[in-house]
Amino acid sequence: MTGIGAIVRKELADHFSSYRFMILFALIATTFICFGVFCTVFMRQEIRSL
Repeated sequence: MTGIGAIVRKELADHFSSYRFMILFALIATTFICFGVFCTVFMRQEIRSL
């Protein structure tokens, strides 16, 4: 089992350190940040209109 664990760790390290993963992570993080900002702005406008 230690041989398989080492291979799995190496493969995960290769994927997480690749440029493709970094770009994908940046896109997902940007999407969530924008979504949070838009929700916050919308909720503030709704609260003010009450």
